[in-house]
This record gives sequence, structure tokens and C-alpha cells, in this order.
Amino acid sequence: MKNKQLFKGILAGAVALLLAACKDEVDVTTAQLDVDQAVIEAPVEGMKTTLRVNSNVRWTITSAQGWTTPDQEEGIGNRTVELTIAENLYRGMRNDTLTVATVDGTQIRQVVVSQSTVFTPGNDFVYRVPVVFHVIYRDAANEKQNLREGYLREVLDGVNRIWKEAVPGLNVEFVAATETPSGAKLKEPGVNRVQWDIDKIDYNRFMGFAEASPKRYRDLLWDQNRYVNICLYNFSNDNVTGVTTLPYTLAPDSLAGLEKLPANISPQELTTSLCISVNSSNAYTSPDDKLQTTNFVSTIAHELGHYLGLRHVFGEDGVKGTDFDGDTDYCNDTPTYNRYKYISKLEMYQYEHPTFTMEDVNKWTERTNSITGEPFISDNIMDYYWTLRNKFSSEQAKRIRYVLMHSPFMPGPKIRTEAQKVIVKRTFNVPVRREVCFHTH
Repeated sequence: MKNKQLFKGILAGAVALLLAACKDEVDVTTAQLDVDQAVIEAPVEGMKTTLRVNSNVRWTITSAQGWTTPDQEEGIGNRTVELTIAENLYRGMRNDTLTVATVDGTQIRQVVVSQSTVFTPGNDFVYRVPVVFHVIYRDAANEKQNLREGYLREVLDGVNRIWKEAVPGLNVEFVAATETPSGAKLKEPGVNRVQWDIDKIDYNRFMGFAEASPKRYRDLLWDQNRYVNICLYNFSNDNVTGVTTLPYTLAPDSLAGLEKLPANISPQELTTSLCISVNSSNAYTSPDDKLQTTNFVSTIAHELGHYLGLRHVFGEDGVKGTDFDGDTDYCNDTPTYNRYKYISKLEMYQYEHPTFTMEDVNKWTERTNSITGEPFISDNIMDYYWTLRNKFSSEQAKRIRYVLMHSPFMPGPKIRTEAQKVIVKRTFNVPVRREVCFHTH
């Protein structure tokens, strides 16, 4: 009996000790959490900074928009988190929210990251222009419609190589967009895939050249003040490689060869699709194949030139079968040539020489200046057919910089008067200028 009472006493003591230990543990693990700042202001070029997290338990940290990146997604106890805030490629102020929370959900702290792009660009400012490729397809398995993942990153890299070598000091780089217009992080940078129940599209109808572009097409485009939209789809006209709307100027600014808007309007007020369209059936063709009359990478490099204000270097009044020897690109330092005569001779030569060799290609990269009569090698990005297509002239570079710094519906900071900043909410009957680019078979 005595031993039994002793056992009960020992058991009661053990239970008391266990309960005391559990009570102490509960007290110790009551979640505590704090951060050393509630607001972070970042410059337009981005930055690295730190956030001090003080806690006694495990916690997580997440970014709402994705352009503020912590060097760790979770931690335990007191830690210093390094934050990388990306460059703001988009116009206007933007905000991100960092949420730091204990894993049990009882403690939450939020940090607002604010970043602006309000400044005036100088001539040496480097424009990093966000590009979004809208891949329009019907058959997800058809890689000439639904271009394979990763390919467009290669294309953009190729375009940048061409532009970087084209003229020194241009300070223009095309970058894959990282976020949607709503600020959400893109899972596939620079790419928006859209499945429609159509195999081929009439580019004239898509762009709105004959009549107003259907709303379905215009609604596809992202804000042109923040992105260059490149729409990739199979054209109903297989002979056309690409087509582009030319930019505008905003009164009182003007640039020869571009239409002038009387007042600042939003892109939604236009009845055309202000963008670049490229025939995706030509995808996967490479600049390395010199025997091709065109290729996908060079075509996009060329169409971007149009989008930023450049015309074809040949006399464009001669492309409709007229014998025209003039200069229509508004750049005095680009030699012009009579395209009608060039094409006529080329077609006859192709008839007599159906198999082209590199010797033939070298022969047909040569043109004759229709004003001076002198021969020259075609190397300008704004020419096509057999051409080196790897140069911009000094005056072309000036036009590009002018458009980036002054034109509406163009990404990046602008030089504006107070009057030009005012948005007028009405639809103008705005004339549209376009460039259509062909190739031979």
C-alpha cells in the first residue's frame, strides 16, 4: 500500500513537471515579428537595399508584384534580407508590397516599395524599351503559330546585337517586358500567348489600314506608352513579312515624314492597331543564312526601325511599278536607289539563274545610287531583299532618338511642355502611315 501511494506521488510530480514545461514552451514560442522600415523609396534605375526582420519564429517574405526580389523567401529568428528592386522600365509611379508573416499566420507586417520615373531624358539617356510579343495561334502544337518557349528571347537578343552594331552611341536596347499592364509578374518574360480560332489573319484588317481595326484586335494590345507591341501571327498574304504603323509627333513638335497629332490622346482613342505585325510563318529563319532574302530576326530589327520613325532607304514611290529616282526617307546620308529597276533586273536574273549561290548574293547586294549614279553595297537595316542589313546612318539615329524623346505612344521618359501633357478625351480622325515589307520566294 505504501509503495502504491509512493508511485502515485511520483506520477503526480512528473505530470506537474510536464505541464510546467509545456507552459514554459508556449510562453517562449508566442510569435513575435517586426521589420525596420514600412516604406522604401527607390530610384528609377533600381537598387539593392536591406530589410531587417526581427522574430523569434519562422517567417516568410513575398512580393505582390514580383519586381522587388528578396534574397531569401523564408527565415527563422532575426535576419537581414537583401532586396533587389528592378529598374522601372515603365512610365509613371509604381508600387510593390512586401508581406512578412510568421508561419502560424498570427503576425503580419507589410512594407510598401515605391518607385517613380518622373524625369527628363538627355541625349545620353539609355532607353531600355519594354517589348511584348503577342503570339496569336490556333494550334498549340504548331510551332510556326505557337512559337516555342525561349525562342523569342533568342530573337530579341539577335535584334539587340544588330542594333548595337548598327551605329555607335545610339543608346537603345529592347528588353523583354517583365510585368503585365496590371503589374503582375510575367511567367514568360516578354511573351503573351493568345489562342484564337483562326489560322491566318488579314494584316490590313488587323492593323486597321482599310477601315477601323476590329475592337478584338485593338484590345489585344498593351498600353503603347509602356510597351512596344509586336504581334506574331500567320498572315493571309504569305508574301508579306511584316507591317508597322509609323509614330506620331505631338503639336507643336514635328518631324518630316510623320503625322502630327493636334493634342495628346490616349491610345484607346485611335481606331488603328498601333503596333508591329510580323508573319510568324517565317519564324526560325536565321541571319546566318545569307541565301535567304529575309529572316525573322532581321525582319523584326527592320520593323522596329519603322516603329521608331524610319522609312525605307529606297525611293518608296517606285515600289508600285513607277520609274521613280527620288529619295523618300528624309535622311540625306542614306543613298537611295530605284527599287522598281532593281526588282525588274533581279526577277529577270532569277529566271535565268534559278539556283542562287553566294556569288549571286554578293552581286545583288550591290545597288546603284539613283541620284549620283554611283554603286554602293546595301548594308542599311531599312533596306531588304539581298542586303547586309547591319547599319543605321547618323541621321537615322537622330530620328530614332527624336521619336523616343518626343513621340506619344512610345515607352520611356519624354520631353513635354505642360500643355502637351494634358490628355484630351476625344477621338480624332487621325491619318495613319504604315510600312509594308515584302519578300520573294
